[in-house]
Amino acid sequence: MIRYCLMAAALALPQMAHAIADIEAVEYRCERNVKIDVAYVNSDGAPQVVVMAEGNVAVLRAVPTASGVRYQGPPVEDGYVWWTQGDDAMLGWFDADLAEEVTLFMNCKQIRK
Repeated sequence: MIRYCLMAAALALPQMAHAIADIEAVEYRCERNVKIDVAYVNSDGAPQVVVMAEGNVAVLRAVPTASGVRYQGPPVEDGYVWWTQGDDAMLGWFDADLAEEVTLFMNCKQIRK
């Protein structure tokens, strides 16, 4: 599955292919033993993440936060939100119509191999 996440990262970011400096594939285990595969893409100071969850692939960009890193799609659109701090993470869904975020999976821990 990690291999698919890396392929998705390469396919989802063709405009950045010439500038990709680093791609790191990471597996997380969340509550209820849910597995989420992630590819962190660092290029030209514009960190992005490709998240594979619930049978979907989402390409999200890092946005400023007080602590940790929040990744989300374009502003004012429905979509996934990926929060990280150290080895911990959380997956949420932003509902643009309600202007609120709902947590989908909490307590996601990075799996070290």
